[in-house]
Amino acid sequence: MTARSPMARRAALGVLALGTLTACGIHLEEDAPRVPLVPARTPIAGEDALVGLLLGTQALAAGVALLPKVAGFGAALDQQARVLDSALRERGVPANKLAGAESGTAEVAALAGASVTAAHDVLALAEVALRPMLASLAASRTVLAGKLDKTWQTPAPAPAALDTPAALAVLAASRAAVYGVEVAAARSTDATRERGVSTLHTLRGLVMAQEALLGAQTPPTPTAYGLPLTVTDNASAKRLVGHLLDALTRAYAGQLPTVADAPPALLTLTDWLAASAQLQSRWGADLAAFPGLT
Repeated sequence: MTARSPMARRAALGVLALGTLTACGIHLEEDAPRVPLVPARTPIAGEDALVGLLLGTQALAAGVALLPKVAGFGAALDQQARVLDSALRERGVPANKLAGAESGTAEVAALAGASVTAAHDVLALAEVALRPMLASLAASRTVLAGKLDKTWQTPAPAPAALDTPAALAVLAASRAAVYGVEVAAARSTDATRERGVSTLHTLRGLVMAQEALLGAQTPPTPTAYGLPLTVTDNASAKRLVGHLLDALTRAYAGQLPTVADAPPALLTLTDWLAASAQLQSRWGADLAAFPGLT
């Protein structure tokens, strides 16, 4: 038998130890003692921020369940937590990092605001494949924060330019929404009309921002659009606006993958998506876990 050097014997023992642990079904956690020659796990991109977002989501889900005015948001938060947890586990994040904690009702509004910031911050850190989902989650969290605190506003950076095809797509969707809501506001009365006028103010602001970013590439505004239904009263006006805002949210979310590798543009589109999701909420839509994607 050929004699082995001390280094070769240590290497063989290390491989044997690893094989024994694997055969026994024992998975090394991040804080487990190091076995010789077993490489340390490399954290995924933005791991700590993603884990923090997950724990904050779990805490929010526990907190809103205790508040009647937003208790219905719990289902969306639970879905967000499940999706985040699954994504992190699939990427090898140890289970011992993913345990959540409950929150008291007094903390919920502050948690919601902080989670919006956390959701925005993680966009530039996470792998590109996760960013569209995280951007949609951030938009949903903005809606929740606004529900919990009417004075709360998302701190938004200056808009960044999108790639021209994406910019043209979102502008076309925004202009179509403006036209339809103009019709709904003109053919409705009382509180419905007032809400329509307020919605138009927000939508026109989005159009102006999108046209400014396109500059000389901005196409002419079409003179008319086809509408999916006729408005004859307040009830039909509400149905039309609901349809238009759902289409707008989906159009914005549909462009998230196209800007996922450009964090400034992704943040801008996320803010526009949040604005559309907030309008949907004001017209009675339930909170979606991932606006435009579900």
